[in-house]
Amino acid sequence: MKNPFSIPSEKKGEKNYQFIGAYVPMDLVERFTLLSLFYGKTKTKMVTDLIRKEISKEEDVEFIIDSLAERALLEWKSNLLPQKSKKTNLKFEKYLEGIKEFLLRRGLLSTTISLIIKTIEEKHEEDQKQ
Repeated sequence: MKNPFSIPSEKKGEKNYQFIGAYVPMDLVERFTLLSLFYGKTKTKMVTDLIRKEISKEEDVEFIIDSLAERALLEWKSNLLPQKSKKTNLKFEKYLEGIKEFLLRRGLLSTTISLIIKTIEEKHEEDQKQ
């Protein structure tokens, strides 16, 4: 007997895929599983489609990187910038290293991290000139 709910799965372990996980409330998991059976799609396919739909609504990558760089620089200037009145020895290079490590843990590619760090450095240099 053929399983009426059988759905062909995507190839696992391919190099251009990465596992992303999230804890989701059980009521949503149940509904999502029902929908995947209803549409005859794997959960992976449905999540991929949802992500693509959301990404298509968002800003372009350059804008996002620029915004993240601004946010990091604002944090540096407002809270971490060594000042005479503050007792912090955090150097800008060390701050950037911390950002790199954080972004690596978040799973970004090293090329994307390099772009973010380069943008932060450029914005920091512009600030230093003013």
